[in-house]
Amino acid sequence: MQEKIGSLKPHVTLRLTDGEFDDMQGRLSIERERLALDLGQLFSLPCKRMPVFLHQPGGDSGCFEIMPCALGERHFVFLHGGFLHEGTLCEARFNTLHGSWTDRIGMVRNCRHVQNSIHEIVVSFTEPVDVGQIAPAAVRRHILLAEDDELSAEIIKVHLSESNATVEHVTNGRLAVDKGLEKRFDLIIMDLRMPEMDGLTATKSLREKGYDGRIVMLSAHTDEESRSSALEAGCDIFIGKPFNPDEILKALNFSEEEPLVSTLAGSPTFQTIINRWVGQLPELVRALREARRSCDREKLEEIARELRSKGTACGFEPISLAAHTLESLLDSSESIESISCAVTKLENLCTLARMVDVPCPST
Repeated sequence: MQEKIGSLKPHVTLRLTDGEFDDMQGRLSIERERLALDLGQLFSLPCKRMPVFLHQPGGDSGCFEIMPCALGERHFVFLHGGFLHEGTLCEARFNTLHGSWTDRIGMVRNCRHVQNSIHEIVVSFTEPVDVGQIAPAAVRRHILLAEDDELSAEIIKVHLSESNATVEHVTNGRLAVDKGLEKRFDLIIMDLRMPEMDGLTATKSLREKGYDGRIVMLSAHTDEESRSSALEAGCDIFIGKPFNPDEILKALNFSEEEPLVSTLAGSPTFQTIINRWVGQLPELVRALREARRSCDREKLEEIARELRSKGTACGFEPISLAAHTLESLLDSSESIESISCAVTKLENLCTLARMVDVPCPST
């Protein structure tokens, strides 16, 4: 199957814009629940299109481009531009969140007409899938919530629980620092005003002690001074109260992006160079964060220049483009908030860069 999917150009049987696909996704999800198809928990996939190899019993076989709707431990749901018989063999390759892939084989269990030539296909796998390796939404994330107001805390916990997250709740900044230093969380949500230790002091303390995870600051004070103080203290995102629940979810999903793999990864000449540079990125990210906290524009510009040039040389164009954007903002004397957002984006892209699996030399 590796050769089939990797070498054959998939045949395109349906053409939908991303917007049309997203609109259809919501409707089909509701219909699946109504039809009680008993597919277990399903999660959306980050890709909009992917190839699969279909073996039709008594019919044509080949590689087709499909639009994946959802993935579960035992089932895969996708859109296809034609009817598929029950029992059709389906071979699919899923990109993992770690830059590799996993191949799975299944049989078409259900095919229902959606509109025009479009059909929704349900495939049952012969072996279970580790969905958390493929779909970001399936990864159970761990959140630390520092909020002294019990009602606000309950509201936030309800919204986060709907996003497959577990929440540890503390009521002051001192406890937040203790918890944050015990282990790394996917996200820390910090209220600005709390007893014993406020959110600003707690954030500064975490950063000074080496905590480099994502921190969101919540505050009823939404003036520019409060925002700037929060960003300077080391928080990544500032959200004003009352907040829209989508803002919390957006902060949680901020880093849910596919891994970055170098466009030069297939070149044996560059593989060692790529891995050496990717290995240096954590230190550059730490330097970026420190320069952002201290508002050191000169250091930010120096690091951005290095990331721009080496990002291009090593085949990581998204990093190079984000670094160029940061350089432009620094040159134009943009506000600290705009610059902080650009730095955060650059940091995030650097953490997504993946090394190349260099094959062992044959003996």
